[in-house]
Amino acid sequence: MLDTHRVNAVFRVLLEHGRIKTLKGAKILRTEVRHGPNRFDFLLEHNGELLYLEVKSCTLMGEKVAMFPDAITARGTRHLIELSYLKKQGKEVAVIFLVQSTNVQYFMPDYHTDLLFAQTFLALRNQVKFLPLAIHWEKDLSLRLDTKLLSIPWTYLEREIQDRGSYLLVLNLEKEQTLSIGSLGAIIFPEGFYLYVGSAMTHLSKRVERHRRIRKKFHWHIDYLRAVAQLHAILAIRSSDKIECSLAKALSTLSQWSVANFGCSDCSCKSHLFGFRSDPLQIPAFQKLLLYFRIDRFESKRDVKNS
Repeated sequence: MLDTHRVNAVFRVLLEHGRIKTLKGAKILRTEVRHGPNRFDFLLEHNGELLYLEVKSCTLMGEKVAMFPDAITARGTRHLIELSYLKKQGKEVAVIFLVQSTNVQYFMPDYHTDLLFAQTFLALRNQVKFLPLAIHWEKDLSLRLDTKLLSIPWTYLEREIQDRGSYLLVLNLEKEQTLSIGSLGAIIFPEGFYLYVGSAMTHLSKRVERHRRIRKKFHWHIDYLRAVAQLHAILAIRSSDKIECSLAKALSTLSQWSVANFGCSDCSCKSHLFGFRSDPLQIPAFQKLLLYFRIDRFESKRDVKNS
């Protein structure tokens, strides 16, 4: 369901079979509808009114939570804003997120990946109708027509969609280096991948951008390694809780080695820098860890009932 046109075809089938309860009786008037510089997927007639509708495919899921998008989507953010303008002009507007599994119960914007989209989503909750619809595919890839509308935990999102939390900095050191790291002294760094755990409970985006730069005044231990290693990835994990040490503890069970006392002078952890012989982004155990801290940890916070 990465093909937009396929997703729109699925929506058409569900609508024509009356499987979207909130849109029962709606009829498709046009597709690929232009309004100003923008183009929307559908123009419907519903309850005697015109309804502009966007359809998005959601394929990012944990055990009980689905999130969208899985990559930064400036176009998606622009669509939300333009739909809100149409709403101010008296038109009805909505976005359907077709979630590609009925095993999940909740839907959220992925504020870890695209903070601006998530902030826009939250700000427009009373202007744009958001319909996260879970669908089910059989093993032969036939579509089962029963659907499930997922819950959006608004109270949780109000607290969590902030520019704060932790991050994972992934570096690739192509050959062994001996570096002098501040008060730690000379340290031998074997070639391989390094995963550093950091945090910024304010202005997380600025901290991430700082790590992208090579030329800067050295302040943290990681600055010395960043100067000689290739940047491979930076993964934000936004949270109102300080989870930096929990991340470090989890990563210590996956890595091949760690650098003692690195990046942890203000906590009791043994290290916040972990070494891997191969790319950690391709390791299933690391992918599962990332999904837990970004998505599935939501369930453990137990405030779902209040959302």
